[in-house]
Amino acid sequence: MKDESTSTSTPTSDKVYVLLARNGFRCAICFQKDADATYLLVPLSYGGTEVASNLAPAHACCARLRHDIEGSDPEPPAEHKDNLTRMLNMSVMRQTVLSLFYCAATQRLQKKHRYQYVRAEATVKDLISNLVGWGFRGRTDLPEGITRADEEWLKSSSAWRVVTESAYALLPADSPRV
Repeated sequence: MKDESTSTSTPTSDKVYVLLARNGFRCAICFQKDADATYLLVPLSYGGTEVASNLAPAHACCARLRHDIEGSDPEPPAEHKDNLTRMLNMSVMRQTVLSLFYCAATQRLQKKHRYQYVRAEATVKDLISNLVGWGFRGRTDLPEGITRADEEWLKSSSAWRVVTESAYALLPADSPRV
């Protein structure tokens, strides 16, 4: 018999039931009532975890079809997986990168007016520019846990591409790119 007390895909656990109830049992994907499951806003493949702040209510079928419905990608670009893992393994970078991915992954939930969409896109772009590439070059201190090799890589266009292309892969397909 399957132990459902730790499952995040059925409303049997208290954590999931509270999340579903707090959101009126409304699916964050199709926006209809009677959501019966949850899904990860930032997928495990992007470094997401199964914490309450990364869960959203959904119908089980919507959760399975989420990326098809949104036009987002369930996996980061294949050519960036190793470097994304490298970045997520840098403790000083992990939370900022996950915050950026959360911002990108929740754009569909914020979709009310095109202005908000564009503003959110600008936020994603600003987060990226402050995280790696030229934004990282302005730092005078070497963050704890960052080696000189990591520092040089974080200043490179390669690191910028890893973060940018991974964040944009999480955005809904109809999001404007600024």
